[in-house]
Amino acid sequence: MSESTILVGDGLFGRVIDAAGLPIDGLGQLSDVQPVGLATTVQAPATATVVGETGMWETGIKVLDFYAPLARGRSIALVASPGVGMVVMVSELIHRLAEQHNGCAVFAKLDSERNELSETIGQLRESGVERRTVLVAGQYRSSPAERQRLVQTALTIAEGLAMRGRDVLLILDDGLVIDETVELLRDRAQAPQRGLVTTLCCFWRQHESAPALGPSAEALLQDVAVRIVFSRDLARQSIWPAVDACASHSQLLVEGSASAEQLRSVAAARALLCPDRPLGASERERAQKLLLFQSQPFFVAETFTARPAEYVPASESVRTFAGISAGLYDQTAADTLRFVGKAPDSTAS
Repeated sequence: MSESTILVGDGLFGRVIDAAGLPIDGLGQLSDVQPVGLATTVQAPATATVVGETGMWETGIKVLDFYAPLARGRSIALVASPGVGMVVMVSELIHRLAEQHNGCAVFAKLDSERNELSETIGQLRESGVERRTVLVAGQYRSSPAERQRLVQTALTIAEGLAMRGRDVLLILDDGLVIDETVELLRDRAQAPQRGLVTTLCCFWRQHESAPALGPSAEALLQDVAVRIVFSRDLARQSIWPAVDACASHSQLLVEGSASAEQLRSVAAARALLCPDRPLGASERERAQKLLLFQSQPFFVAETFTARPAEYVPASESVRTFAGISAGLYDQTAADTLRFVGKAPDSTAS
């Protein structure tokens, strides 16, 4: 295999490889793979060809489908500080993509400690998504050129799997979205009737030791289709997923992909959660119920929570969030909305 090719195929699932595409997990040689040319910069980026009318990916995760709907085939940024559940969210998205679209993941990761890679492998295995994931690993002390090669390798694998008809979640660890890799990550042409590559960039922006981004990388972060911000305050309240509805946003809400009902409902909910005026007592109670209802048990965490997960259709999420904002759940006990899938029927007339 030359330096300009990478082995791609189903034989990569569950394996750990380096930036050269070689296995580093001690599990022997790769099988069921074929050489593919290394991805290069797209000279004239094209808008991704999205399968379906809008390209909206209904995940069944209430807080995402309502406040920040995801766009298949485009870019997503997850912004968090340690301990707020970002890794669990990533695992859940892999699981749901695999179940819904015969999907899989390519996870490009930098290791800062000797045991960090084994911990990541353990987390993927515990959540049940390791068999649908290719892990591409490098060292945190890598140079910008080495990080660029790591991203090239991960992107090559992701696009190669998409050409084989799979939807792919390309996950980039913090430190891989740098000026040297930005041109590789901008919207790329995607062949119709094939799988789509959705890029998920993880940023530990609230960590004191987080490196500053260069101008190009910062611009890419600002231009992503979806930005999901996690809240340490919500994590302290045990509201999982701890997504900040005020700071998170999606271009799909302004591009005409969402219904008029959803747009009105999101505006009403955010008026309570992110008020620009003092709220009355009943409004504060509704705001708290909105927060409680966004919590939801995940499939990848069922072993730990002992609560069965549930797929909640986006239309159901919109209906319930709108009802809470409008006062239809004022007579419903707040605790009945915590950590559930669908909400109980409103007892208000």
